Amino acid sequence: MTFRNYIHWLVFLIGVPTAQAQEEKYLDAQPQDVYNATTTLFTTQENIQYNQRGYKAIADDMSIRGMHRFTFVQQYGNKLQNLGNNGTATKPIFYVMPNNIGVTSGFHAYDIYFRSPHQFRYYDTKSPYSKMHVMLARFGSFYADVCHSRNVTPNWNIGANFRNMMTDKEWIPNGRGDRNVIAYGLDFFTHYKTDHDQYQLLAHGLIAKHRVRETGGILTDVYGTNLKNVTSTRRTTKKEIWGSRNMYNRLFTQDPKKNPESSDARKRFHLYHQLAVAEQLWAYHELGIQKNKHQFKADVLPERTKVFLGNESTDTQEAIDTTTTFWSAQNEWGIKGDWQDWFYCGYYRHKKIEFRPQQENDNQDLHEHYVGLHTRYELANNTDFLHLGGEYLFQGCYKARVAYEGAIFDLAGEYIRHKPSFLSQCYRGYHRKWDQQFTPPTATQISGGVRLEGSKVQLRPRVSFTKVNNHIYFEHKFKGPEYHKNWQRLTMIAEPKQTKNTRKLITTCSCWAKCETSSPLQ
Repeated sequence: MTFRNYIHWLVFLIGVPTAQAQEEKYLDAQPQDVYNATTTLFTTQENIQYNQRGYKAIADDMSIRGMHRFTFVQQYGNKLQNLGNNGTATKPIFYVMPNNIGVTSGFHAYDIYFRSPHQFRYYDTKSPYSKMHVMLARFGSFYADVCHSRNVTPNWNIGANFRNMMTDKEWIPNGRGDRNVIAYGLDFFTHYKTDHDQYQLLAHGLIAKHRVRETGGILTDVYGTNLKNVTSTRRTTKKEIWGSRNMYNRLFTQDPKKNPESSDARKRFHLYHQLAVAEQLWAYHELGIQKNKHQFKADVLPERTKVFLGNESTDTQEAIDTTTTFWSAQNEWGIKGDWQDWFYCGYYRHKKIEFRPQQENDNQDLHEHYVGLHTRYELANNTDFLHLGGEYLFQGCYKARVAYEGAIFDLAGEYIRHKPSFLSQCYRGYHRKWDQQFTPPTATQISGGVRLEGSKVQLRPRVSFTKVNNHIYFEHKFKGPEYHKNWQRLTMIAEPKQTKNTRKLITTCSCWAKCETSSPLQ
């Protein structure tokens, strides 16, 4: 089904309830309640779990600010680096403090394209609510994010999100519809609460798959030194570029659908519920089950592809299909409450992990046990807060955080020691293998920001300083004189390394500004 048909069906499904409501409005002469953007509310699990502000009206979230940021890299403040096309693999430009102190799979290149549990919104809609975010680009590329939610009863809401992203190749496409990125995502969510909020339940399920047909990039000895030739040729016909003998694509095959392809498929079920056991005292339980399947395959391996993937032109392997599965199930039990100006939350978490790489001999099953504490003290009436918290993993890893959040400025300090990922420690593929034992990395970060507000101007400068020890990174294996001279022998082989010295970094230094004018567009 084409994208246009998707839009037609979505408009039809959304329009039918609206038409029925309009018909009832004019046929029924009785007074009716009026529902609008101020009566449609949403909240998040974080707000409920940490007794923060309650529901927020969608009217406060309907600003056009940031609407011009179309790609994911732009939406993340241009602090990510991708492979030149929306939806391709990404990594942070600056060091980012990890959220998880336990072991991870290590496959994080496509994380931003999947909705995480803390990003889910749970609604109180009063009347059916739909939201559609669609972006159309050249050569048939598009991105669509559709949400629909409605209340079954005044205390029970259900909804669903649908994501679809198609990105055509920007360079050397084989005609219209030659996709570089193909991604789908569907999730369902629900929120139930009793009268007076004595019991609340939040749950969602997610099924998504992100596919990237790898191109390997382009190397050229003519166009690479003449930007004018590159742009003029790009604007004429794709066929001219495709047929140019000066272009060299390392992963090109006659059938684009047989090019090497990376995919990340994820399934997740998440549940959070809490019960008031006494006045200002709640007990809660959180369940999270997730399965990630990472695959890299190539049905056809020309000689230049073998060289690029593994620097082995004599390899007899004609196809590649490498699959790694990461499954985890975690249960968290905790108590929380409010006492005067204090909020407190203590918990215990158990996490079971199953890691299934391509080689069965490397299978690993782990059990992780955590304890944690989070407190918040209200220094002033809903304006100034002091946060203290930490978490400990019974394998020598931990994190601690202290933060001040005020009306004028905020300041935070964080220290973390986390386990290395599975990918950085062990991998055995067709063209590369390693078996490493790394020391758990540590990092210390101090960050802060100031809020400056005038009559028509608002400024938000921020800065953060980070010190990293035992940092793990991937380094290109071959770096010699032939690296730049013999470009047709370039390979993508990289191996994990660990620094031995302390790295001091200024990770971010940014400023957000807003100017108000009499114009309706600000």
